[in-house]
Amino acid sequence: MDPEFNNRIDLLKLRRIEQLNERLKQQLKKERIPASRAAALIIENMEDTSDPLIPHIWKHQADNNKFKGYQTATSGKQSSGGALCCTIV
Repeated sequence: MDPEFNNRIDLLKLRRIEQLNERLKQQLKKERIPASRAAALIIENMEDTSDPLIPHIWKHQADNNKFKGYQTATSGKQSSGGALCCTIV
C-alpha cells in the first residue's frame, strides 16, 4: 500500500481520538452531584414552594387563590360512578 495513504488513515484515526478525548474532558468539567443530593434538592424545593392547587396543605386564602373559580366550577360535576372527573390515587 501507498505510505501516503497509510499516513492519511493514521491522521484520521488521530483526529478521531483527539475529538473523543476533548469530549471526555468537557464531560469531566461538568459539575456532578450524587442522586441522593439531587433528590434532596427536589424535596426541599417542593416543601418550600407553595402550590395554590392544593390549598389544604398550604392554607391559602380564598381571595389569593386564582384557581378557586375552577375548583368550585368542577366540584358539582360528577360522573355516573359518583367520583369527580378525575380520581387521584
